[in-house]
Amino acid sequence: MYYKLNPPADFTEQVPPNYKRPTQSAVGSFGGSGKDLLFFFVFCAAIAWCGGLEGYEFWLISTLKSSGLTAQAKAIRVVEINPPQTGKNPDLYRVTYQFVAQLPDGRTQVVVFTKGTRNIVAVGSLMPIIYDPRDPKNYLPQSDTNFNKFCCFCWLQLLFLFGALLFLDDFLSLRKLKQTGLTAPGVIVELWQEKHKNISYLFAYQFTVSGNSFGVRQSVDKRKYDTLQVGDTVTVRYLPTDPTKSRAEF
Repeated sequence: MYYKLNPPADFTEQVPPNYKRPTQSAVGSFGGSGKDLLFFFVFCAAIAWCGGLEGYEFWLISTLKSSGLTAQAKAIRVVEINPPQTGKNPDLYRVTYQFVAQLPDGRTQVVVFTKGTRNIVAVGSLMPIIYDPRDPKNYLPQSDTNFNKFCCFCWLQLLFLFGALLFLDDFLSLRKLKQTGLTAPGVIVELWQEKHKNISYLFAYQFTVSGNSFGVRQSVDKRKYDTLQVGDTVTVRYLPTDPTKSRAEF
């Protein structure tokens, strides 16, 4: 017996007592095309670039936290940005600050820097900063040395990296499936739709290898979905070394 989501009135089949919708997705659900692979490499390049920037910031924050000195940077010039910047929350003003840094040998050095801001700043206003006395050009406003915000971003970056690795594994598994996969008959046991931003059309199939039964879910386009019926047989290609990695072929 097979199950169909929202069956018509004349559908008399019942849900098998031991049936559960598969959680295992078919190979190729994440990275099945050349465009997907190109997207993956661009994505990894972006992660590497952001990781390099965040790595430098982490080193800078660590250095300043351990051996940095504090100073008051004074606003000496405020200029309205014209023409205005575009994008989300653009800076409206460019403020020039200066502070006096104490060097390890007792000398002083005047450091001048510019910082963008959305809020107008009065000339003469003070901003607390922390700097490296060995190289005062390495400085940060004290408000930017919050490790909690940095750590949250790192965790988010690791999450994206984990997703990228899953993407690559799926692409390589699909390639291996096409090269060394074996075939077995399978049967469609469920059809359903999921609505998120767009409607996804899915079906579940079951097949048996060496006496072991496997259930897998796979997405298709609407045109193909409309031709499928519960109970239809399909050809399933699977990896002989890992039958949990499979895909129905049409």
